[in-house]
Amino acid sequence: MQTEENALEQALWHAVMEPADRPEFLRILLESTVFVPGYPDSLSEGHKTVEAGSQVKINRWRKSDDSSVIPFFSSLDTLRNSTERKIKYMELSARSFFELTCGSGVSLLLNPSSKHTCEFSASEIETLLLNHG
Repeated sequence: MQTEENALEQALWHAVMEPADRPEFLRILLESTVFVPGYPDSLSEGHKTVEAGSQVKINRWRKSDDSSVIPFFSSLDTLRNSTERKIKYMELSARSFFELTCGSGVSLLLNPSSKHTCEFSASEIETLLLNHG
């Protein structure tokens, strides 16, 4: 199913094609909502707001080299197209997601099953948060 790209997906495409566009992509990313496979410990039916201090479970995926990454997605359609099975997910601001995962030491992978993807090391996330605080 082909869907219209959102601003984050367009910025990612531009950053992949032209590295000089990466700062603009990062700015848009930090202002965007992302979709993360996982769920709050206090999962209930329907839409749930995760309260500050809540515990969440975030899924990790394995890359082809068997290393572990935390996937996240630029849109719900991109998340749904990444797997054949139904998965639970959370909708978070990218900044909150980065703050939540910052100390994990695990790389984050944007749109892992898509044509255009972007991987962030733990140190890149720390730097991004420090420089765009």
